[in-house]
Amino acid sequence: MTAFEPRALVLDTSVWINLLATGHASAIVKGLACPIAVPEQVLGELKLDPVTRRPFVGDIHPALQIPMVELVSLGGDELDIFVELVSADAPDRLGDGEAASIAIAWKRQLQLGIDEKKANRLLRERFSSIPAFRSTELLAHPSIALELGHATASDCYERAVRYGRMHIVRSPAD
Repeated sequence: MTAFEPRALVLDTSVWINLLATGHASAIVKGLACPIAVPEQVLGELKLDPVTRRPFVGDIHPALQIPMVELVSLGGDELDIFVELVSADAPDRLGDGEAASIAIAWKRQLQLGIDEKKANRLLRERFSSIPAFRSTELLAHPSIALELGHATASDCYERAVRYGRMHIVRSPAD
């Protein structure tokens, strides 16, 4: 298992949904203490508030209102990897957000937050040098409890399970 380091991190859609579901996304990002990249494709998939299930309102997306979060675009070789991943045959085909997150993490040597089983399988098979973390690992990181306090950190974890897409992983092979 890879240890999380306070260095740049790109987050996939499912991880963002879980962070936003906690109601404390800004404090969690602060606790992770690293720059966070959000690919344009991921932001395009983040249309609904995970708690209310209503569209986000306002000119600036809530994820982009968080200090240390930056919107990033695919470029150069990242586009090639993205196209390869979204146009693969069915067992290996990824959605836009997953593919963009992996391409950016791979080419820019960033850590990656991603939850989907298929994407994690492809990471193990093809992109094993990318340090990857699930929402459960990020939300359970000791720095989050230090930033929020244990009770609030525990509540955030429960809200991610309840309102987000966070599932408790039974084995690392999932």
